[in-house]
Amino acid sequence: MVTGKRARQADNTRTHRHPPQLTTLTHPPICREAQEIVKTIFPAPYFEWWTLQGETYSGIEETLRYIHTYEQQHGPFVGVLGFSQGACLAATLLAQAALHMEGAALPQLQFGIVLSGFIPVDRAYAGLFSTSLPLPCFFSYGATDFKRDACVTLSHVFPAAVTVAHSADHMLPNRRNGPDAIAALDAFLKPFRK
Repeated sequence: MVTGKRARQADNTRTHRHPPQLTTLTHPPICREAQEIVKTIFPAPYFEWWTLQGETYSGIEETLRYIHTYEQQHGPFVGVLGFSQGACLAATLLAQAALHMEGAALPQLQFGIVLSGFIPVDRAYAGLFSTSLPLPCFFSYGATDFKRDACVTLSHVFPAAVTVAHSADHMLPNRRNGPDAIAALDAFLKPFRK
């Protein structure tokens, strides 16, 4: 999550804006049994924001409460970044903010970075993506990523999306596999650095 606080004088006027800061969160649950594809990409231990049980996300409500509590203590946060399941979570947080949902975990979000993301399969959250969401987002995925089509589908919900593929599979873009993605991300972030 990215903070974007403004300093205030005693008379409540703004003095200057602090540079954005990236805050990373990890969530306590450990994945009991990772999918085989996850085991081929990442070493153990495996962490997750929720467990997929059929078409339901077990633990997502706990995750959203955890993020909301963290935001109340350390926010406000103006941006969110996620990869894979974290990108699905980031998209869900963006949808809540864009739709001005009561009880949104991060209500002040202004932009997102969604890497190899997808629309939630849990019907309780999938419905958030049935309408256009007006927040600017950067999307990236690998040309051979097993989540490529799902990420492209998700990006279409955000009309202000910047979408750039990189040459690898289910991984983050970097200067070797995605110099165009890195350049596009830098350009995307420029307005939020002011």
